[in-house]
Formats: sequence, C-alpha cells, structure tokens
Amino acid sequence: IGTAYMDPPADDTLVWMDTAMTAWHKENPQVLPLAYFGNCGGFFQRYLEGKPLDEANKAYLTEGNKAVARRITELAKKYNATILQIVLGFFTQLDFNCIPLFGARNGENLREAMEIFHIPFEEEDYIFLPQTH
Repeated sequence: IGTAYMDPPADDTLVWMDTAMTAWHKENPQVLPLAYFGNCGGFFQRYLEGKPLDEANKAYLTEGNKAVARRITELAKKYNATILQIVLGFFTQLDFNCIPLFGARNGENLREAMEIFHIPFEEEDYIFLPQTH
C-alpha cells in the first residue's frame, strides 16, 4: 500500500510489483505474489498514532504516503475499522490474488486482521493508490 510512494530501499535485490509483473500475475493466478512490504512494517500505524519512526519506517515518510495516511483515516471512520484493517483491506480490492505477509503480534491482533473479510470494502476506497510501482 505504501511502497509506491516510499523512498527506494538500498537493497537492490528487492523486486517491485511493476506493471509487467502485475499483468503476469493476472494471467497466471495460480502463482500468488507475496507482498513482503504489504503493511509497510507498521509505518501507517506508527505515523497516525504519532509514535517515533525507526530507520526502516523513515523510507515511507514521503508526501505521497502522508496523503495515503489521510485516506486511511477517512476509511477507518467510514468503516469503523482500525488502521491495520484498512491497510490489509487494500489487498482485498486488487484485481489479482495476492497474499500480504503479515505477522500477528498476538491472538487479538490476528482476530483484528481477519475481520477484514467482514468489512464491505469497495474498489473505489483505494482508487487513489497505484497498484503497481
């Protein structure tokens, strides 16, 4: 969700979900992409709660992601949902199957994440986000 606007990481072994890769996954739905940066290492949670950002999170601190954070806040109000649910909800609206890698901190965090399947997200909710990088 936030990688489209992040400062590029120094690790040149990372592969971006660009237009060609997105098209390939649409044509080959049996191969699921695993979004490693799917929840941006908690950037939006930290940023919106005013918590200090660690070095990894600072790469996401761009004007584009500040705009994404404002939209996350709007959607959280619209759906009475948490920041995590709004971030993970993005992946339910892609036009190809994708599995964001997510590590729950505890059982409650896992339950919170699984609630996204009960929230009636709409494609228009995330239209402002590029789906490729």
